[in-house]
Amino acid sequence: MKKVALEIYALAVCFGAVCCVAIYLGICVWHVTGLKYPELTVSSYEYEVHQTDDAFLAHIRRPDSVAPALTPAELTAKRLESYANVLRGERHEHVQGFVQGTIGFMIALGVFAIHWVLARRVRASTAVA
Repeated sequence: MKKVALEIYALAVCFGAVCCVAIYLGICVWHVTGLKYPELTVSSYEYEVHQTDDAFLAHIRRPDSVAPALTPAELTAKRLESYANVLRGERHEHVQGFVQGTIGFMIALGVFAIHWVLARRVRASTAVA
């Protein structure tokens, strides 16, 4: 009876680990997508702010301060530089997320492997007995 319970435990852990592997795989795919296409995963707010000079100017103006006088060319250059910084930050966030997802994936895979071997050994020992 103890061997049957041990086998059920090991197989239940395997099921949970497979679920975790699937989730972490999805997370990693999202982060790879964000690394390849950061414009797709950047927040809607940041995306909207950097689409036009007028939206960017409204974003950099503070209600309690005077915005610096910028020529249209300077404003466009500043907006494009800010957007490039946003995209670099987005890529950095996705690198971190990918590393975290990969670590979780590897741990879940290890837990699965250990418990799969345990379940097979228990099953083999009960088949002989």
